[in-house]
Amino acid sequence: MQTWKINITKLPSHLRRIIKAARTHNLSLDVIAFHPTLLQQALTWFHIGATSALNHLNNHTDTTCLREQHGVISVGEMANITKLSFNGNHCSSPYCQCTTCIQVRTSHNCLKPFKCVALERDILACLPPK
Repeated sequence: MQTWKINITKLPSHLRRIIKAARTHNLSLDVIAFHPTLLQQALTWFHIGATSALNHLNNHTDTTCLREQHGVISVGEMANITKLSFNGNHCSSPYCQCTTCIQVRTSHNCLKPFKCVALERDILACLPPK
């Protein structure tokens, strides 16, 4: 479930009519509750239930690191990285020598772990709670 629009010209006529009716009446997918496993597997980028602020964050310069270095695709993967905790000797610098920053720099080749974690928290705040 993503936010992108589909090109209906190449679809069969019955599907075109369904999609046109849905667009005309502003229909959207809504459920009472998703199973927690499905929530964790939902794609983070261009999430259908996200606020408009996520579009800005999708194009943030540090988002490339999250996608390519950390390999973040799903909401569950995003949530795992936000669980990282920085200890008392952490500083917001690319040269931080706290154990968490060293571990993330080594395992993911991430130059600014503190920025990635902050960006991930901002992205998760744009997603709906259910």
